[in-house]
Amino acid sequence: QQQQQQQHWRHQQQLLLLQTVRKRLKSCAHKGQLTAAERCLNQLERAGTCAVMVEDYNLMIHGCALANQHGRIDSFFERLRANGLVPTDHSYNIAINAFAKIPDMEQVEAYLQRMRDAGLQPSLVTYGTLCKAFAKKGFVSGIENVMQSLKNMGMELNEYFYTSLIYACGAAEPPDFPRAEAALQELVDAGLPPSLAQHALTRVLGADRAKALLEEASKLANTNHNAKTLLFADDVASLPLGLIQTPPKQQQRQHPQQPPQQQQQPQQQPPPPQQQH
Repeated sequence: QQQQQQQHWRHQQQLLLLQTVRKRLKSCAHKGQLTAAERCLNQLERAGTCAVMVEDYNLMIHGCALANQHGRIDSFFERLRANGLVPTDHSYNIAINAFAKIPDMEQVEAYLQRMRDAGLQPSLVTYGTLCKAFAKKGFVSGIENVMQSLKNMGMELNEYFYTSLIYACGAAEPPDFPRAEAALQELVDAGLPPSLAQHALTRVLGADRAKALLEEASKLANTNHNAKTLLFADDVASLPLGLIQTPPKQQQRQHPQQPPQQQQQPQQQPPPPQQQH
C-alpha cells in the first residue's frame, strides 16, 4: 500500500509539473518566443508520448507564424507524427492561416492538399480565415479562386467571403473599385441582404457611392419576399441585378399565357374588313 501511495503521489507531482510546463509553452508561443516555447516542448517530449499532445505542436506552429519563422512549421508537423500523434483540422488551419498572411500561395495550396490527403475536409472556417488574410494583402484573385472552388463543391458562401473580396479590392494596388461593386452584385445574386456589405463598401468606395449602390440593390432585393429561394433557382447566378425581381420559374409561367391572348386578338380583327370590301 505504501508503494502504491508513493507511486500515486509521484504521478500527481509529474502531472502538476507537466501542466506548469504546458502553460509556459502556451504563454511563450502566443508571444512569439519560439526558443523558450521549444524548450518547454522538449521537456514534454522527454516525459514520454503520453505527456505530449497535439495541441502542444499546434501552439508551436502558431508560434512560428508570430516569430516570422514559417520555414519551421513543417518540422513541427514531422515531430508531431514522430511522437505517434496525428494532425487535426485545427493543426492544418493554423498552418494555412500562417502562410496566407505572408502570402505564400504555394504553401497554402500544399497544406490544403495535405489536409485532404489526410481525410480532413477544409471547412468554411478554413476558407473564411484564408480569405480574410488575403483581403489584408489585397490579393483579389486569391479570394476569387477560393470562392469559385467552394461553389464548384456545391457549398453556400456567407457574407464574409463577399466582404473579404470587397476589402481586398480596396487594399489592392491600384484599388479595383469596379470589382468591389461587382462583389455586391454577386452577394445579391446569392440571396444575401445587401446591407451586410455596407461597412465594407463604405470603407472602400466612400459613403456616397456605397449608399447609392445599397439603395439600388435593396430595392431589387426587397421585391423578392424570400431572397433565400433565389439561391436554389436555376440560372440565378447568371442573372443581372435588374432581373432578380421575380424568380425565373415565375417568369416562365407568365410568358406562355400572355402572348397567345395578344396574338389572337389582332388576327381576328383584320379579316372582317377584308370580307366587307
